[in-house]
Amino acid sequence: MKKKLWNKPGFWISWAAIVGLIAIFAFGFSTDPKKVPSPLIGKPAPDFVVKQLDGNQQFRLSEV
Repeated sequence: MKKKLWNKPGFWISWAAIVGLIAIFAFGFSTDPKKVPSPLIGKPAPDFVVKQLDGNQQFRLSEV
């Protein structure tokens, strides 16, 4: 005798995972990302050096 689909544990585990993902996405899309405080606002960017591809010249953020 075959088990009915809704009596199998995999069926309920799959649905629980789907409902959980929907809940996470609903919460994430309903919050305003601009209201999340950032610890980097108002602080200067760290200085870095990048070597240019066409030669031996270097670019520094502090030169901008």
